[in-house]
Amino acid sequence: YIPADGEGGREMLSSVVGTGTGKLYTVRKPEDVDGVLFGSVSTDFSEAVVNRPGTVNIVRYKDGIVDGIDSFPTVSGFITSLQKYDATVPITITYNKNDIRQETVPLYAYRQHGNGRVVSLTTSLTGKWTSSWSEQEKAQILENLFVSNTPNERHDYPYTVSIARDDKNVTIEIVPTTLDADAKVQLVITYPYGETYRTVTRTLKFDKNKFTYSMQTSYLGVYNFDITYTSGKTYAKDENGNQVLDVYGKPVLATYTSNENFEITYVREYDEFVVCDKYNVYKFIRELGTITEGEIPNLENDASEVTTYKESYRAPFIIAAIALFVIDIFVRKLKTKKKGTKVKAKGEK
Repeated sequence: YIPADGEGGREMLSSVVGTGTGKLYTVRKPEDVDGVLFGSVSTDFSEAVVNRPGTVNIVRYKDGIVDGIDSFPTVSGFITSLQKYDATVPITITYNKNDIRQETVPLYAYRQHGNGRVVSLTTSLTGKWTSSWSEQEKAQILENLFVSNTPNERHDYPYTVSIARDDKNVTIEIVPTTLDADAKVQLVITYPYGETYRTVTRTLKFDKNKFTYSMQTSYLGVYNFDITYTSGKTYAKDENGNQVLDVYGKPVLATYTSNENFEITYVREYDEFVVCDKYNVYKFIRELGTITEGEIPNLENDASEVTTYKESYRAPFIIAAIALFVIDIFVRKLKTKKKGTKVKAKGEK
């Protein structure tokens, strides 16, 4: 609604809209405001299907969905959506929201849900929306859809397992994909105990939407967890899809098994030796050496700082040998002289 000052008010509102990247709606009388709010404005904010061209942006070039694809042609139609907080969005699309503002929304996104993945492609690979895409591009992205979303491991059980470790303890959490308070979980734990291994069996209790078990990890080695999960509301079926019955003709609850393990190769308390005060290290070394931070030092000698010289001990050894030889002759003469004196004295007597 434009007030009495006419074009002055229009210019002022246009300036405000331009600053805030909004949109200006014009009505002739105040009674028409409701029609704008519940008509044009409501459509702009809740527009579900956009039949206007948009530019496709590759955000994550290393994602499997874009393998073999360097760029995408424009898309002429898509469904708008908001990005979930835990979603990964490899491909987005930018389009003109109105005459002033552009908006970027997800075109392809995925997020984890339990053991699986939820994938969303907001356009269609058939029809006019992707009519500018070649058949090869459509075939490539269709192939990538299946390849990139096929898990590396097959999980045939209706729960997720997470293992959290700290310095001396480990906690294993088993969370049912759908709430199942009547489920039962049995845990068989094989853990190192000195030079041998021990095995214990624990039955876990359902608490706060999950099953939890904690234990100490006092020894190095492999810790193994065999999980047996018995559903409280899903019944077992055979290979033909028929319900399995017990000997009394009653349905048998479905049982699932899985295995988790991890290895402790060192005691984390050793990490305390890595932490040190740099000031104390420099103070200890003083000017007697060099401290290297963040890289492996080169321990080779610097030839420019090493002085070499030769020392010969030939002359001292020759002199010492001659001196010893002379002393030996002198000592021998003294012994001979004393012996001759004693013999002469005996003959005179």
